[in-house]
Amino acid sequence: MNIVFDCNVIVSAALFPDSIPGKAFDLAIEKGDIIVSFQSLSELLKTLNKPKLRKYLDFKDKLSFISKFKNISIITPKEFINTYFN
Repeated sequence: MNIVFDCNVIVSAALFPDSIPGKAFDLAIEKGDIIVSFQSLSELLKTLNKPKLRKYLDFKDKLSFISKFKNISIITPKEFINTYFN
């Protein structure tokens, strides 16, 4: 199963692992294939590095969360459209 998350849901999963977004993200990592674009991944990394989030997510927590992305597929928007809508 291929799964696409909005960046805000992934940020919520990082900040609050026991929340519904956190549980959904962990289940998706365990059961499916997460698909993201380079742009979405870039947005996620920028967002997680914002100074206002440092009080919620320290470097170790960020590293631990980002390590979950080792088995994701990074595709371009064009590849996504050609694969899933043609």
